[in-house]
Amino acid sequence: MNKIILIFISVILLTSCTLKKEVSQTNINPEETLVNIYKDVTNEIEEYGVSEEKRDEAVKFLVENYNNYFKDNETMEKVYYYGNYLAKGYANDEMKEYALLGVDAYEAVKDVYCGRESKENKLNIEFIKETLNKLGYSVE
Repeated sequence: MNKIILIFISVILLTSCTLKKEVSQTNINPEETLVNIYKDVTNEIEEYGVSEEKRDEAVKFLVENYNNYFKDNETMEKVYYYGNYLAKGYANDEMKEYALLGVDAYEAVKDVYCGRESKENKLNIEFIKETLNKLGYSVE
């Protein structure tokens, strides 16, 4: 009888540990996700360079989602991606507004995404608006 109880407990513990392991492997921590996004952007720029088409896609996304950057993780990840694309891709460009827009975009979402800050009072959002206005876009 004691052997049966021990076997039963062992099976429950092993199942529990296996389930925890599977759950933890599917939940990558936020910092790791952001590092992976940054690596993807870096690799993409190194392999393909930057393009006006991709730049315009990034700016369009930032304009169309201006009031929704913090809507969900997917949106914050896209803001972070496009922000890094602009910051890294246009860092040495004579038109610095794109690089500044990129820095402000990824800075706006990174600490909120990682749970270190709330979305209220994000100064970067105002900087994004100012830069978009300089580039000829109107956001409210």
